[in-house]
This record gives sequence, structure tokens and C-alpha cells, in this order.
Amino acid sequence: MALPQQITERLNRVPSRTPGVSGQLVMLTGLLFLLSLASYVGLKYGYLPYLNSGVDNLKDEIKTFAAKIPPETQIEILNLHSQLTNLQTLLAKHTLTSKFFEWFEKNAQVNVYYQNFDFNLATGNVSLRGVAKTVNDVGEQLLIFNQLPEVKKISIGSVDNAPDGLWQFNLNLAVTPNFFLLNSPVSSSSEKSP
Repeated sequence: MALPQQITERLNRVPSRTPGVSGQLVMLTGLLFLLSLASYVGLKYGYLPYLNSGVDNLKDEIKTFAAKIPPETQIEILNLHSQLTNLQTLLAKHTLTSKFFEWFEKNAQVNVYYQNFDFNLATGNVSLRGVAKTVNDVGEQLLIFNQLPEVKKISIGSVDNAPDGLWQFNLNLAVTPNFFLLNSPVSSSSEKSP
């Protein structure tokens, strides 16, 4: 069965405009523009003056408070602040050799004792002469020092068997330069022998 000619012509005719989609897109864009414009106007003429008045009030309070403090006292406060800042800077760079001995004691192998100690703060080099019960104790001490992040380099001068059956050794440690600063952390080894 064939369709009537009027219906066929209606179906073949393309509408000049698609209703709905473009109109909705224009409405959405317009709505977003109006919301943006309203937000801008609200912030510019509402919130910004409110913030500025708060800043002005705080400035007035600071001026009032500053007027209550005599100029001599203000100068003393500024000098004290400057001295505290300088002291903080000096303490941050201050070297603390007692911290090295604490670190050294924590990381010394139990069967080793030291006879000589020479320390150069400028280079961070430590020269040690020690005595151990066995050559394994010397090796364990070297392993402990080698595992510490503060030790950059270890160099062994000598390891000799002493007449009394003990082992004498000489070694040099190069430690990191910031190790001796007051606020650098101290680590200890967990590899110590009992």
C-alpha cells in the first residue's frame, strides 16, 4: 500500500531549523554568562569593599596600639628581635663536637677500644688508632662505620697483630660537613655485636 502524496511530501521536506537543541544551548550559555556576571559584580562591589574595610580597621588598631608603646620601647623590641634572629642564625651554624662523641660511643664495636683520636673540624676528617680483640672485631667496626650515612669515606692505614694477641689498627673517617652542626640528626647503627 502506497502512502498518500501529501504525507510523502511532508516526510521528504527537510525542516529549515532543528527545534530545541540550539535554543537550549543558547539558554545554557546565557545562564552561565549571567551567573558569572553576577558573581563578578558580587565580589567586586560586595566582598572586596568588606575585605578592604577589615584591612583598614586592622591598620587603625595597629596604629592605636603602636601609639600606646613609647618609641624607646619600640626600638628596644626591634633590637631584641634582631638579636634573637642573629642568635638563631648562629646556633643553626654552630658546631657541636660533643655530639660527635655521643655518636662515636653509640657506633663503637664492643670489643674495640681506641687509644688515639685526632679530629679536624675544617675538613671533617677523623683519625683513629684502636685495639680490637680479634681481626673480625676490626672488620665489624669498619662495617658499622661504613653503614652510617654520616661517614662519607673510610680509609684503613694498617691492621697489625700485637704481641699480646690483640689487633691494632689505624683508620681515617671522612664525615659529612653538616654532621657537626647543632641541628643535624645523630644516627646509630643497629649492627653492633654483643
